[in-house]
Amino acid sequence: MNKFIANLVFFIFLGSHLFPQNWETKSFSYGDIEGTTRQQIYVYYPHVEMRTGMNSCAVYISGGGWSAHPPGWGDDIPMTADMLLSSGFIVIYIDFRPTIIPGAYWPTQGNDWEAAMTFIMDNHEFLGINPNIISGWGNSAGGHGIHYLREKGWLHITVTQAAPTDLTILPIYWPRLFGPGYSSATYVQKAKEASPLYIVGNPPPITYTLLFHGTHDDKVPKEQSELIFQALKENNHQVDYIEVENANHLFNPYKDGVETSLSLSEISEKTKTFITDTVRELKQFMVKSANITKVERKINRSLLLCEYCNLILFENHPQNIKKEIEMVGYRLYRKHRNETDYLYISTLSAAAANTGFIDRYLNKELIDNYTYYVTCIAKISGENIESKIE
Repeated sequence: MNKFIANLVFFIFLGSHLFPQNWETKSFSYGDIEGTTRQQIYVYYPHVEMRTGMNSCAVYISGGGWSAHPPGWGDDIPMTADMLLSSGFIVIYIDFRPTIIPGAYWPTQGNDWEAAMTFIMDNHEFLGINPNIISGWGNSAGGHGIHYLREKGWLHITVTQAAPTDLTILPIYWPRLFGPGYSSATYVQKAKEASPLYIVGNPPPITYTLLFHGTHDDKVPKEQSELIFQALKENNHQVDYIEVENANHLFNPYKDGVETSLSLSEISEKTKTFITDTVRELKQFMVKSANITKVERKINRSLLLCEYCNLILFENHPQNIKKEIEMVGYRLYRKHRNETDYLYISTLSAAAANTGFIDRYLNKELIDNYTYYVTCIAKISGENIESKIE
């Protein structure tokens, strides 16, 4: 293992502490590739009294240059994860196949990340997860994965640290991610396809992002965060960028005798605060939007201790759906006749409705016997409600 990989592995665990275990964890396989144990998620549940039945969720992807990340945390969880668990979040570590596995070059990693998110969404009720606002954070190559999942429409709130975003100008990493022959034009195209920068704005949902980058990062230049910051702003995403003065790739002082403007513990605290505050604001917006729609509300007594997903049921008419979605920003599902499983379509927002997203992706799917659902969170006066149009 060369020095760079060793540093990245160190970065993964830097700032981690063995806290008193006030959580429990379960593992699940999200893939069916024979011969690998690396397609796993590790679900960390907060202390029993913090559980609501439908907790908010934050996913994590580890750094390690796509090739040297550990298969899980075990009991030695990072500071950020402990803070989120203490705030009542369910935290999920996404393991994925590293490029050191024969034949596991890109897009294996992207496919695994999306397969993990598909499993999480398909099983959100069993896992006890609120599917409407999913957060994620990651460092270095893990930050690349978090950016990638956000631009693919899986994540609503993201925090990244020292993450590569435009791999076309980082050829030093092509051999590790794409394999031999990295100087060919084919790999330039692969680098573009793997770069979150080139898919910003597609799909259209608005997201909330916080970026950290050291001013003296000699592994992933801070230009990588500057580029994605500008692209997200231009596409009307909510994004903040914090440069950590005098910090290297690991957010340590880049040389003796200087101090960084933020410590690792302060970065963890800001990450936790950004995620928790943004989730809270979005839930409040959803409650307000549910009020605007003037749908019938009733108290579901069996779910008073749960953070429940409200169902808003729309008539099978695209104009009715569009009229409501222009005022709200929810996740859309469809159900066929009496089947119990939901087919996930997309995350929708008022901005998406105004750009014709409904016309392109909903109207062509609208057929007889399908009912469309939009889910949201609502908690009024400390009690959970279920809202729907009959």
